[in-house]
Amino acid sequence: MGGQLRLPSHIFGTTHMLSYIVKRLLVLLLVVFGASVIIFVMSHSLPGDPATAIIGFDTTPEQVRQVTEKYHLDEPMFVQYFIWAKMALYGDFGKSIYYNSPVLHLLFSRLPVTLELALLSMIISIGIALPAGILSAVKKDTWIDNLARVYAFVGVSLPNFWLGIMLMLLFGVIWRVLPLFGYVSFQVNPLSALAHLILPAVTLGTSLAALVTRMTRSCLLEELNMDYVTVARARGLRETVVIWKHALRNAMIPIVTVVGLQFGYLLGGSVITETIFSLPGLGKLIIDSIFFRDYPVVQGAILIYTIMFSLVNLLVDFSYSLLDPRVRYG
Repeated sequence: MGGQLRLPSHIFGTTHMLSYIVKRLLVLLLVVFGASVIIFVMSHSLPGDPATAIIGFDTTPEQVRQVTEKYHLDEPMFVQYFIWAKMALYGDFGKSIYYNSPVLHLLFSRLPVTLELALLSMIISIGIALPAGILSAVKKDTWIDNLARVYAFVGVSLPNFWLGIMLMLLFGVIWRVLPLFGYVSFQVNPLSALAHLILPAVTLGTSLAALVTRMTRSCLLEELNMDYVTVARARGLRETVVIWKHALRNAMIPIVTVVGLQFGYLLGGSVITETIFSLPGLGKLIIDSIFFRDYPVVQGAILIYTIMFSLVNLLVDFSYSLLDPRVRYG
């Protein structure tokens, strides 16, 4: 039908592509398995007694024994991992020790906050980085280029926690134009939700934008020095056509790769940012759960982060054929 969206036939229409998808999915499973083992061992290596953290210090030996048996804390670590992994395969991450709620329900209730923050941060980042990087490359060695390069250097160097605190001080204390803490759902009040997310999103998006700006400038400069760009200009093509249709399109693959990899940085950075701005996302949940020795929540949350990061990188790989039809998978 004429109104249907048709992807290029070379993307999914070959056995090479199907073989590539199967291999990548197998690698993804191995990554998730390896990450689950590391997460489990590290979370159980935290100092302190989880049973005491659950019921407090003023307890009897009998209460400690009951909690220890209930959560299999008296079993060897490999047995505990086997029990947890077997349950996780069926979508059961156990029950939160501190919140007394199913871990999966708890994670999915916090996940939208983190995804909204990551998406808004990515929009801010790309909205800054692409124009700045393109202008920096096209206006090489001008004041625009120098300004973009200074921003890229400063943006990469600034710690997120310091930038977040400075933004809170400026926009929440001195000018009082944006809320400092809390979260409002977009379904309840879109404008209020945006007001609560804009400062943490700028905090996360600024450093990412600086990195993508540098990558965009570098890749576009390399393409503008290629012979095909010289030929295109000699044919009388307008400079905008040469830049947007030819040079920038060929420069997009490394840029998209960096953006995809940095999505993991956004998720990791959200741990600190959500804590600073008191956003009820996965990041703050992890910090609170580490404090309360809530092993099931820590393990489940970090595993969700790992799966999301792996899937994003898989989608980035698949996007290469859309950006450049010459790319083949095998």
